[in-house]
Amino acid sequence: MHRQNHDGAAKGRRKECVMNKSRTEMSRNFTGLRWMLALLLSLCALAAQAQCTTSLPSTTAINFGNVPVPSSAPIGTVLATRTIPYTVSCSAAGGVRHSVVYEIPTSRSTAYSDVLATDNPGIGVRITRAASSTGMTSTNGNGPTSTPPYSANQTVAANTSTGAALSYSDTMKLELVKIAAGAITPGNLGTRSTFIRLDSNSTRVSRTVTDTGVVYSPACAVHSSVQTVTLDTISANDLSTVGAVAGTKAFNISLTCDGGMTLHTSFSDNTVPGNTTNVLTNNVSATQAGVGLQILRSGTPVNFGSDMTIISTSTNGTPVTIPLEARYIRRSGALTGGLVQGVFTYTLTYH
Repeated sequence: MHRQNHDGAAKGRRKECVMNKSRTEMSRNFTGLRWMLALLLSLCALAAQAQCTTSLPSTTAINFGNVPVPSSAPIGTVLATRTIPYTVSCSAAGGVRHSVVYEIPTSRSTAYSDVLATDNPGIGVRITRAASSTGMTSTNGNGPTSTPPYSANQTVAANTSTGAALSYSDTMKLELVKIAAGAITPGNLGTRSTFIRLDSNSTRVSRTVTDTGVVYSPACAVHSSVQTVTLDTISANDLSTVGAVAGTKAFNISLTCDGGMTLHTSFSDNTVPGNTTNVLTNNVSATQAGVGLQILRSGTPVNFGSDMTIISTSTNGTPVTIPLEARYIRRSGALTGGLVQGVFTYTLTYH
């Protein structure tokens, strides 16, 4: 009886151990199930995250370089332009809203609400897109961002519905704009930063665009402000008929100019300021009416009082030579021997 009881107790204990073992395995199995569920949930969370890529690097540096600003240029003149083409691609993800947002600095010019102020009060930067010719202002879009000093939080693209993919391409355009009349103060424009932000719900990826530049007032220096051209002595026989020409002699007007300018010149007759013909008046003797002088450019007589384009310069310190010629021309009236002299003034303008 005792052994049987002992054996029974032993069996009871063995049974109890087996039962305890079963509970332990179940507990472990539940724990493994919890791990598995947690892992699956994590994988599901990862699958729901949006994936956005863009062709933009983390920072795009735009340098306008040295930009001439003519004093005659009116307010609103676009002095230089730079463009940044880019693409954005976002994958579909449940419950995710994709958008492309521009964050523009708050500092504006007083002349134009869509032009950013620079360190030069006469120059601003306008930021536009290929799809719009209007610069982005602080009142556009969805209102202020949470990151000062950027207030133009403007959405430029978004997927058509929550959870859909987004494929977008555009070109950001930066324009250097004159925003004050007259001559500007040469110098650096400082550096501004604009952000192109990719939003996928609360997930944000930003790309930075910086712009810098230097402006200056273009100028030209004339090597000689007074120039004398002496024609060779000719015979009256060389001018035997009205309209005959003789004694052609070449001369140059020499300058040194800043780059980025287009030069114009005009000639005026000092003896008869209202002269608009192509014959310069002889100012020595009123009796010598039969001879005049002509100034030629590229073989063609110039008309006094008319403006003509001379050259466009590309780099600072550009030497500019304006090749001209002077000659006699027979006019109607008496032809007698003597001195012929004419004086003209040339005026250079550039922009």
